[in-house]
Amino acid sequence: HHPILWVRLQGPGVLLPYALEEGDLYHRCALRLLREAGEERKAGKEDTGPRTGELSLSTASRILRGVVGEQLRPQEWETRVREGKEDLDRLGVCLLRSVLPPRLVLSLAEYCRDRANRSDGWKFRYRWHEPFARHLNNQFKPLAERLCGRKLKCSHPIILFYGVGTGIMPHVDEDQFEVSLSISLGRLKENGKDLVEGDQKPTSLHSITWNLLQPLIRADMHPGDGIIFYGKHIPHYRNPVTTPIISLALGWHYETTLL
Repeated sequence: HHPILWVRLQGPGVLLPYALEEGDLYHRCALRLLREAGEERKAGKEDTGPRTGELSLSTASRILRGVVGEQLRPQEWETRVREGKEDLDRLGVCLLRSVLPPRLVLSLAEYCRDRANRSDGWKFRYRWHEPFARHLNNQFKPLAERLCGRKLKCSHPIILFYGVGTGIMPHVDEDQFEVSLSISLGRLKENGKDLVEGDQKPTSLHSITWNLLQPLIRADMHPGDGIIFYGKHIPHYRNPVTTPIISLALGWHYETTLL
């Protein structure tokens, strides 16, 4: 059994679990010391070990950077959200870069790959209601609400597996997917088993917008990138792929209350 470190990403605000290995125990101690130092300061007690507290903060920062990578500063993320909301209002579609960090994308892709049924030679497959997909569906809801300006309820997430030569025809989503978020989890090798690590080749999803001045959007997404759109209203499609890929589709439907 490994202890779990829960990390909330700056920007999207997504809460993510990471299993700590035995070598991380020193860093866990540093996190504990940092928490205790903060509690002492709140209680008005003298900080008997300021150097330890500073070291703990530095050490904690290093391990978190190793887990989730460098993140955008809050003001940079706010700029991205503001621009994304403008795109969503204008086009019905918004591309979001790096909504999930590389280490988690790789782990999530492995998790999804292990649940694929490859008996048919990796043709198109999908799976509903995976536990971690449901967790991400809940975690990304506040970001989706900020972008669309509406209170949302979670629909059912889907993990999608595309085998060589498969894609999806132009379509709109069902009623429960009024707002949809598609996240690329990367590509697999031809055998459909091994992940392509360090993959820089994007996968593409096309959307037909509601803006006649920019009627078609081709979203080229690297692993961890996402595209959010009004799935019930915006037609979208994926051309046949040349290598197997994995994608995660999250979705929400409206509550009646405006934000």
